[in-house]
Amino acid sequence: MFSMRLPSTGASTERDDKENAMDRRDVLKAALVAAGVGLSPMSSKVRAAERVSERRNPVSNVNEIVVRYLKAWSERDAKRRRDLVAQTWTEDGTYIDRVRDGRGHDSIDAMIANAQAHFPGYSLHLASGVEAHHDYVRFTWVAGGTAEAPLYIKGTDFAVIADDGRLKSVIGFTDAAPAPAAQQ
Repeated sequence: MFSMRLPSTGASTERDDKENAMDRRDVLKAALVAAGVGLSPMSSKVRAAERVSERRNPVSNVNEIVVRYLKAWSERDAKRRRDLVAQTWTEDGTYIDRVRDGRGHDSIDAMIANAQAHFPGYSLHLASGVEAHHDYVRFTWVAGGTAEAPLYIKGTDFAVIADDGRLKSVIGFTDAAPAPAAQQ
């Protein structure tokens, strides 16, 4: 891969200098590629596009992932909710927020069922646009503020999308919630 050229004399010196400069660039490019570093702003976009095209179950739109995620949180039927969890998260997927932590389909499903028991009648609805880049997505949701669910809750979730188009991990933040009752 590496070769050493001795300086030459005469008319070919300029050509040899250009060849040496090109050889150095080729060596640098090869080293960067071997290290996994992109060579241009387009290279990361190309790699991202390649990952999307290699997905087993491509999702045509990141909005579909978010809608499915919100449906999983809102679904009261245990079997349908479990199916939505499996469609939404990878087998080793995670969800974590200040008070909840779910790892894997069974744990995430149980976590959602527990939240539903704690907040009966609540459903999550998209409250913002879905912002996505690379394999990351961010969106805001709301729940409550109705006669059936009077307490208003709002949150922002950040997620990592796996290669198969499902969620690998979700980190949730509560933006607005009722104040906890004062302890006496």
